[in-house]
Amino acid sequence: TPKSGRRRVHKTSSGPFEALCTGIERCLRLAWSKLKRKKDYQPRAIRLGRQYLGSFPPNVIKNQKYNIFTFIPLVLFQQFKFFLNLYFLVVAITQFVPSLRIGYLYTYWAPLGFVLAVTMCREAWDDLKRFLRDKDLNGQIYEKLTRTGSLSIPSAELQLGDLIKIEKNQRIPADLVLLQTTEKNGACFVRTDQLDGETDWKLRIAVPTTQSLDSDRVDFHSILILILIFFL
Repeated sequence: TPKSGRRRVHKTSSGPFEALCTGIERCLRLAWSKLKRKKDYQPRAIRLGRQYLGSFPPNVIKNQKYNIFTFIPLVLFQQFKFFLNLYFLVVAITQFVPSLRIGYLYTYWAPLGFVLAVTMCREAWDDLKRFLRDKDLNGQIYEKLTRTGSLSIPSAELQLGDLIKIEKNQRIPADLVLLQTTEKNGACFVRTDQLDGETDWKLRIAVPTTQSLDSDRVDFHSILILILIFFL
C-alpha cells in the first residue's frame, strides 16, 4: 500500500494515429517558421502628430480561427485527425461498396452527419462570439490629442505617433509609452490579466522628462494617463 500523503498520477497516452497527426502538424509549423523571413529591426525616431508611411501593422484585434473559405476544411481536419472519427468515416464510405454493405446507408451516415453538424454549429457560434468581441474592442473610442484639439477615434484607427489620453479603468489599446500621469511622481498601476493571466496590479512610472512638463492646459477629470503610442 502506498504511504499516506502520496498520490499516483496515471497518464493517458494518445493513440498512434493521433500522435502521427500531431507530429505532422508540428513539422508543418516548423517548416513554415523556417521559410518565413526574419525581420531586421532598426531603431527609429518617433515624432508626435506625424503620419508615418510604411508597412506598420494596424491596431486591430483579430482572434477568429476561421474565415468563409477555411471554415469547413479546418473543422473537418480537426475532427478527422482523431482515429475514432476517421474510423467511422472509413466504415461509412465502405458501405457504398455493395459487397461490403451490411445495412442501410443512413444507419452510418446519419449519426456521423449529426455529429459533424453539431460540431460545425458550435464552432461557428464560438467564432461568431469571437468576432463580435473583437468588433467591440476595435470600436472602443479613445481621445486623441492633436495640435488643433482633441479627436474621438476608435481603437482600430490609432496609428504610430498618436498621442492619446486614457482614463481610469480603461483598456490600453496598444503597445504604449507612458508620458504623464496626474500623480506627482508619475506612477500608475496597470493590470495585464489579458496578456499573462496575472490579476495583480503592476506599477508603471512615466518618463521623467515628460512628467515634469506643465499639464495645466489638459483637462483631467479623473486619473488620466497621457501616452504615446509606440508599436513594437
